[in-house]
Amino acid sequence: MKKILLILLFVPSFVFSQGTTKISTALDDYKSIDISKDYKQKKTLSQFVKELEDAANNGENYLLEDCFIAYDSINDIKFFEKTEYNGSVEMPNFSGDAFIEDIHFSDSSFVDLINCKFGKREKKYVPTVTFRNCSFNSFTYSFDRGESTSSSITEFDTDFSMQDMIIVDFDNIKSGILDINCSNRYKLDVTISNSEINFCNISNDYTDGGKGIDAWSADIRIENNEINHINVSNVEVLGMNGNTCTFVGIFGEFANCYFGENIFNASFNNTWEINQPAIREGSTFISSVKNEFNITNRLGLYIAGNVGLINCRKNIFKQFS
Repeated sequence: MKKILLILLFVPSFVFSQGTTKISTALDDYKSIDISKDYKQKKTLSQFVKELEDAANNGENYLLEDCFIAYDSINDIKFFEKTEYNGSVEMPNFSGDAFIEDIHFSDSSFVDLINCKFGKREKKYVPTVTFRNCSFNSFTYSFDRGESTSSSITEFDTDFSMQDMIIVDFDNIKSGILDINCSNRYKLDVTISNSEINFCNISNDYTDGGKGIDAWSADIRIENNEINHINVSNVEVLGMNGNTCTFVGIFGEFANCYFGENIFNASFNNTWEINQPAIREGSTFISSVKNEFNITNRLGLYIAGNVGLINCRKNIFKQFS
């Protein structure tokens, strides 16, 4: 459980021809749920997972918009790990850490979750959802985008009286594209671990002028993954440890960034342009040297933003042989 007290560049878009499972019918109202935002749809975690599984098995895309996904202590019990003990009996931990496992989408489908909230916040805890042992071609989780105000997350009360944290984690997944973005009205908390991802984009629209803070817990944790290309923009604290990457781009406003024991491989995986050197003769460009090309490639760690503190330790940058 995550205690509250703990402190795009361009993303390619694709159009697919296969069917899309789009949920648009409002379900029964859960009167016991007290949430500050009126969502157009409400459903249990079991209903949500069943729809995901059906779309994956049928080779369809999955799109869900403006939905509150409730954690039902009876119907959803199988999605919570057994970590608490009542005497000598192991009991499920229903404090709000849900796990969605073993769902595999085809390599030509997408999953889009737009303005979807998982679970109800308790007094001391924020609910979490973890996608584990899953595979996606493209996965997008976008919350509150287009509704952002000028307010900064630093303006919220220290007791987090507002529902201001969005927590979504990924463990041992495979994905061609993983895009997680959230407005600055909510604090985004993401952990990505033990996964294989081609392109990853994380954005929170954090706005505090890159002011450094004393924080030992990162909001965005990227650990022990193989990720080809990563863009991270406008988050408070970023921690990257033990990853193998080709390119990492840091953009916008950050308080702290930590990079430890990552391997940056030099490869042509992120080739953006190939052209021949040319000279101009009148209005015509002619190749200056036959069989010679310039290759624009993105490698290593690129920082283009306002960062309060950067800590780099034991990273390896491999060159072309």
